[in-house]
Amino acid sequence: MARTSPLVFALALALPLAAATPSPAPSPAAAGPRPALAIVTVDYNKIMAGSRYAQKLQARLQGLDESIRRQVEPMVEAFRKRKAAFQSGAASMTPDQRSKEEAEIGAMEQQLNVVQQQAQQAYNQQRDALAKQMREFLIPILAALAKERSWDMVLARNGSEVVWAGDATDASDLLVERLNAAPMPEEPAASMTPPPGAGDPPQKAPEPKVKPAP
Repeated sequence: MARTSPLVFALALALPLAAATPSPAPSPAAAGPRPALAIVTVDYNKIMAGSRYAQKLQARLQGLDESIRRQVEPMVEAFRKRKAAFQSGAASMTPDQRSKEEAEIGAMEQQLNVVQQQAQQAYNQQRDALAKQMREFLIPILAALAKERSWDMVLARNGSEVVWAGDATDASDLLVERLNAAPMPEEPAASMTPPPGAGDPPQKAPEPKVKPAP
């Protein structure tokens, strides 16, 4: 099964069903048999895979993900090592040493949880912002294409609204062709604010002190 990118999910959640401007209703004198509706579908996965602009946005999101991992993973590893060192050396510590180390490890874990939550929020905000950029780029092109081809409605194949659709209704490739022919919007300079504490040096586990034998 093909892997769906986070940006596809964000786009699917944020992008409503797009409909072309309906044709004017016939006057009563000219009323006759109602013509069949022209309905086509688009596949978000195809659009994200085929559109150069979508690929550019997806690369930015992937870059942010890698940046967050580089900042957070050393903190996770430092916490794991300190906890493992405490578990292996706790028996040789005095009660006061154990109590102090447990408190410091607990504070370290709380700090790590805060950093991870803030990193996830930063990622989600960037993902949603990129989905908004893609939507603002896609909708005008899709609307113009729908009017040109006299489509009455365009449905998303990835949404729960489409129960079944034959391949003949799929206009994704045509839409990707138009997206790639359109000039890409100017991109603002990307900025990433590291989560608080992500740049702090990892705390080293203290050497366990052996309690002197009585």
